[in-house]
Amino acid sequence: MVYFGWTPEYSVKIAELDDQHKKLLEMMNKAYEQARNDPSPAEVSRLLHELNEYAIAHFSKEEKYMLQTEYKDYEDHKGQHEYFYDQIARFKTKLGEGDREIYAEIADFLKSWFLKHILTNDQKYSGHFIDAGIG
Repeated sequence: MVYFGWTPEYSVKIAELDDQHKKLLEMMNKAYEQARNDPSPAEVSRLLHELNEYAIAHFSKEEKYMLQTEYKDYEDHKGQHEYFYDQIARFKTKLGEGDREIYAEIADFLKSWFLKHILTNDQKYSGHFIDAGIG
């Protein structure tokens, strides 16, 4: 079951970044599906670790392009990435304590953060990057 899927409105019109966003979405759906099957907290923590590692690589790419093109909202955008990392760390701490009650909160966070981030923050840089020759 797909928790939420890719739609054209998520596109930032840069194939490399869209492909990475699709991979993040796929990983979030995998975490959601795993959580529905009542896994151990260690299993969910492992999935969050994999998701966070991929997010680090993706966010680093976005931030590199922002610095390269002198993107005016770099600090704010980077702050959104830091918030994501902080929430993943918080979830992993709770999972390390054996908290199974946090599964729904994790799923809700991943979905709402992704949608808000891609539809608001990432859309803001799309035209800027394209004008700068990225993509």
